[in-house]
Amino acid sequence: MVSACKWSTYKKGMDTVIVSTFSTADKIALLDIVITVIIAIWISIFVNNNFTTIRAVKEYFITEDQIIRDEYNEFLKKIYNNEGNPREIPEWFKVMTMKINVYEGFLKKEFHVHPKLGKHHTKIKILITGSDELNSSFNAETFSLLGTSKTSLHKIHKDFSNSQTRLVVEINKAKPKSWLTRQFKR
Repeated sequence: MVSACKWSTYKKGMDTVIVSTFSTADKIALLDIVITVIIAIWISIFVNNNFTTIRAVKEYFITEDQIIRDEYNEFLKKIYNNEGNPREIPEWFKVMTMKINVYEGFLKKEFHVHPKLGKHHTKIKILITGSDELNSSFNAETFSLLGTSKTSLHKIHKDFSNSQTRLVVEINKAKPKSWLTRQFKR
């Protein structure tokens, strides 16, 4: 309980000086209030900003996952419909490999998440680029995968899609790497 402070007045010539004296308990209570307010302000600014920043970064990675999913689905739709251009396929795989490697690298660095998209991407790449169907029709406008190749592609594509869904869950659950360390480096 805070005790009342004592007010004293002193006359010094024509001026009156009013002085208050606080007891030790009053000083401690006042210091407690000031510290509590400072901590509340710090928490509301620092923690809220970090939460917002972390959420924005997670949303970015989830959006990138969706972009990769959409590009892959568009590409595989052409393959399934026998509309893929054999000469464009190796270049598409190079670009997608770079995109997935960069994406996975940042996820590992920022969130300790270890995606398996690259592993499934490599399996799809080997299946398609190593297929006799593609290699024998490389100079043609399109090519067709045979039934067994399509079946294998469906299975790997399903695994790839499952990995992407799992990855979104992992990103949402992940804590950023060295959260406190980054705050003090600012």
